[in-house]
Amino acid sequence: MKHIVFIIGSLRKDSFNRQLAMVAESLLKDRFVISYLDFENIPYFNQDLESSIVNSQQSTDNSQCSKSAPESKSSFHRSEDGELEAGCRCFADSHVEAYGRMSLSIIRQQILDCDGIWVFTPEYNRSYPGLLKNLFDWLSRPMDISNPTNATAVQGKKITVSGAGGNNKTASCREKLNELLRFIKMDVMTETQTGIALGKEAWTNGEFKLTDEQLSELKTQAEKFAEFVQ
Repeated sequence: MKHIVFIIGSLRKDSFNRQLAMVAESLLKDRFVISYLDFENIPYFNQDLESSIVNSQQSTDNSQCSKSAPESKSSFHRSEDGELEAGCRCFADSHVEAYGRMSLSIIRQQILDCDGIWVFTPEYNRSYPGLLKNLFDWLSRPMDISNPTNATAVQGKKITVSGAGGNNKTASCREKLNELLRFIKMDVMTETQTGIALGKEAWTNGEFKLTDEQLSELKTQAEKFAEFVQ
């Protein structure tokens, strides 16, 4: 079976877009392997960190520190005379770096291995959330950073977008996100994208149920995307 990765543009556990994704999953699970991308803890894009990740090395050498790391999480500790002084950050930094390297390697491999991607996103200030921008900033980098023209993990990947939000139905968000995805050379299915305007009750109780019309739109998108990915 082919594999589709779902990306949720909200970190909230019971977000409306996660609920929307679960409905979409029910429409596709008999024909595709569905997985959700876990990217909550990836670091902000940083070329210093990127070099370390690609080279599978730690840029910080613990042995170069003349002071031992403080036991607390604070970057300061008391000296013998009671004055506050900076503690060594090497231990903490190396672990953050190692964790980032592991998370990004797993994410990149999951994207490389999949046959299609479906994004479900809210709209923030007439655009897409920053965490999505950060994710695609990482994924759009060449896999061999010594060669800027080298292929990326997302280049040519088939992708579509849906969104649940306010009265605008995430239209501005999806338009801008589609532009970004095309720019990084993804194969974007822009037609039949589903935009959901949440009702008043959803904003009150945190849950929503698709109307028959909305469900029909989502089914159409699921069918079109299934054909697009095959």
